[in-house]
Amino acid sequence: MNHQNKKQSSDEPKGIHQPVLLNEVLAQLRPMAGESYLDATAGYAGHAGAVLAITAAPDKATLVDRDENAIAELQKAVPDAEIIHSDFNAAAKELHAKGK
Repeated sequence: MNHQNKKQSSDEPKGIHQPVLLNEVLAQLRPMAGESYLDATAGYAGHAGAVLAITAAPDKATLVDRDENAIAELQKAVPDAEIIHSDFNAAAKELHAKGK
């Protein structure tokens, strides 16, 4: 058998990423319409996209990632969200300083 090793990279086009355990995450978070949402490792918006489809409140979302390619995709996919290009530790400090 010929197996090709396909490695997913951070510069893959949108639509390639499949969020892991999405239903389980949604069951634990139980998002509701109008709620705010923080994703400190937003990536290509796999989980965030599903949560925001339920909350319908992208203007109440804060999405964080340190990958510039992911940030570019997030800005296109969720333009109304607060998007922070940073690691989650620095983003937490920034959000705390803003009183969030």
